[in-house]
Amino acid sequence: MFKKIFMISVIGAFAALGGCSGDDGSPGAPGAIGPAGPQGEGGPQGIAGTDAGASFDLTILHLNDTHSNITGDDFDYDVSGLALETTNLDGTAIREVKVLYGGYPRVTTAMRIAESQSPNVLKLHAGDAITGTNYYSLF
Repeated sequence: MFKKIFMISVIGAFAALGGCSGDDGSPGAPGAIGPAGPQGEGGPQGIAGTDAGASFDLTILHLNDTHSNITGDDFDYDVSGLALETTNLDGTAIREVKVLYGGYPRVTTAMRIAESQSPNVLKLHAGDAITGTNYYSLF
């Protein structure tokens, strides 16, 4: 039954596509142009409802290639060879710093802080969010 329905659907799709062009393969004559829509309230440069001196601030929060690093991680980084002049509270030189990375809770917190500081925020994730580690594959 499924095979028969699938074949009928495929044949129907090809039949519908066959009617998209003329017999010689050309797209055919264009149709008539429809009437223009109603005109809106015109502002400067044709933008409705804007002030000439108005500006728009937008904060873009961008993230990509997180590769299933859902839980955070850290490592210690040796900075003793960087000739830093920063010291601990007890006056000793800082030799190592802990680097925190990954983790959606950390990223979510950072985005919420940034979002609270701007009225117009666009959040983007450009991809590769859920591939890369066994965490995604297993859970």
